[in-house]
Amino acid sequence: MNRPREPFKVGNLVAQPGTRSSGYCSLEIDGEALELPVVIVHGERPGPVLAVTAGVHGGEYVPMVAVREFVLGLDPTAIRGTVIASLQSSPLSFRNRSPFINPMDGKNLNRAFPGNPNGGPTEQLAYWLWSNVISRGNYFVDCHSGDIPEVLDNFAGVCPVGTPGIDDASLKLASQFDISRVVLVETEGSSITAAAHAGIPSVLVEVGGEGRWSPPEVAVQRDGLHRIVKFAGLLNVDSEPRTPLPGFKSQRVMCESPGLWFPRLAPGSSIEAGALLGVVEDPFGAVLQEARSPVPGVLIYGLSSLAANTGDLIACIATPM
Repeated sequence: MNRPREPFKVGNLVAQPGTRSSGYCSLEIDGEALELPVVIVHGERPGPVLAVTAGVHGGEYVPMVAVREFVLGLDPTAIRGTVIASLQSSPLSFRNRSPFINPMDGKNLNRAFPGNPNGGPTEQLAYWLWSNVISRGNYFVDCHSGDIPEVLDNFAGVCPVGTPGIDDASLKLASQFDISRVVLVETEGSSITAAAHAGIPSVLVEVGGEGRWSPPEVAVQRDGLHRIVKFAGLLNVDSEPRTPLPGFKSQRVMCESPGLWFPRLAPGSSIEAGALLGVVEDPFGAVLQEARSPVPGVLIYGLSSLAANTGDLIACIATPM
């Protein structure tokens, strides 16, 4: 005798089989009440769980629109399995238009996973997202864009862990998006690094930036997520073959002095080793730093803000593997 399918719960939010449930998940961190907008699409039949996050950085707007359109466009009666989506994963950062960091403690949420329930505010938020969303997925997608002061050439990121089944599946997730390349990275505390090491195929996808969003940028992430639903087996349809994305490694160039940043090249530019990426000047026009590429490759993202501070990432170059 088949047991009835159980409802799916995320925090205080509950979805019955064959339904979509959306609402705010409430949590309290250091006396601050947070409300995270979450959507659950819980299929009538059992199957894989796809976890999706947007807004891990509060000034990254493309994914917030794309993930919302994606989950609201799914038919719960056609899904087998479950999709969980956190639409604004750092709500105070979003509300305060705070790039990169959680204003509760000035920490980067995407350097805090899998989190710590007894840690600081950002570690506690990371732990909630990890426990309630990310770690429950058989597949995980973390949707990003360039933050408010960043511009980029669309790409995906995958953390290789040396397990063929995980690495291969992560690369196939990346190939579902209409982007140019996949960068192989292992960033301590990032969502995809924690997920991959926990045995969950995962991908980060970066589209757009500078505190803006547009329908074409949204479509890149939304349509890629719909392909992932098919690839992961949540729909009873065949997944279309996709060409694997070329793999790259990345090299960062950091700001050495506070000043005014004047980039010389646009993201997507092919560059040689030693190419001038831009200059940092003081308020009177004296050059403080000539930022040059240490390697040949493609400029995939960089700082678009005039204001630059010591330790800021001002450019990232991707080199073919």
